[in-house]
Amino acid sequence: MKYVLIAMMMLLVSCSSINKTFVNPPKKGDKVYVGTGNNIDWVSAPPKSEIYPYTIMGILDFIPSAVVDTILLPYTLYDKYY
Repeated sequence: MKYVLIAMMMLLVSCSSINKTFVNPPKKGDKVYVGTGNNIDWVSAPPKSEIYPYTIMGILDFIPSAVVDTILLPYTLYDKYY
């Protein structure tokens, strides 16, 4: 039971939003809702060698990424225009 709770908490960290906003930002374009867009890309066109892990992670990470992207919206807008 403890491991299930740990696994569930790890899924709720919205790794794609944090990764795409701070760690590996896009070179061109803006960072507004980039984590949520990354999840959509994982579901619609996953890498051919790892279809199932990326599809499942994209589905499970979509809502937490949307929440974190909304929280980070002032930062991403400020970073885009200033």
